[in-house]
Amino acid sequence: MSASDTETAIIPLRLRTWGLIESLFGSQVATGCWRMYWRVEKGGRSSHAVSGPQARPQFHALVADGRIHDLLAFAKRAPGGWARVGPCEDFLRF
Repeated sequence: MSASDTETAIIPLRLRTWGLIESLFGSQVATGCWRMYWRVEKGGRSSHAVSGPQARPQFHALVADGRIHDLLAFAKRAPGGWARVGPCEDFLRF
């Protein structure tokens, strides 16, 4: 990342930045909020199937496969925001 201590930056989530998303999600990682709900087909698995400890490897696999297009925002070199973007086909609940 090339941001100075007073700048902001936005970078894509990749395997090399995996630890940053875990840091940003913080205590929610322990409870299993991996923001996977919108990726579950309507009438398919429940939201419980994509939350909790089992959701982490699912989310990680999507990142590893290049199927996640999330962005991480930084302020003063610390993760401070996140956005999920991608084609509508990726968000089956819509």
